Amino acid sequence: DAFENRVKKLTNKPFTYTVEYKYDGLRVVAKYSGGLLKNCATRGNGVVGEDITAQVRTIKNVPQSIKYRGDVTVMGEVLMRLSVLEQYNKTAAEPLKNARNAAAGALRNLDTKVTASRNLNAYMYDILLSEKDFKTQTEVHNFLNEECFDTFDFYKIKE
Repeated sequence: DAFENRVKKLTNKPFTYTVEYKYDGLRVVAKYSGGLLKNCATRGNGVVGEDITAQVRTIKNVPQSIKYRGDVTVMGEVLMRLSVLEQYNKTAAEPLKNARNAAAGALRNLDTKVTASRNLNAYMYDILLSEKDFKTQTEVHNFLNEECFDTFDFYKIKE
């Protein structure tokens, strides 16, 4: 509400915006070409990220292929659910301290079997590059859902 009031005061015009959850995971950028997942990277330094393609391929809810055949780069968060962390720590020789670090460590692990064993999830929320023109966040959200990406379950349009 405070954000909305500040913008209304500054612009003095009606506007529409979307509201979504912000999960605290590790940002992932995934490039698809010809409908196939080609490569994935972390945010890194904002320009160059670490190649985590093999690790992301072990995440069950990341599509290996999509219907859209053009080039598209999607962005989202990889995270470990708290229930998964709790379950993991019950049998771990060395318990993990928190879910964010658990996800980050799993994605940076060179052994993809370790990554797969952490039961990570990815939630996409943006498109960085695309041959398709998206004019609104709602169009982006709809595209991601149509292409079977998991998106955050809270999505609201405010006017």
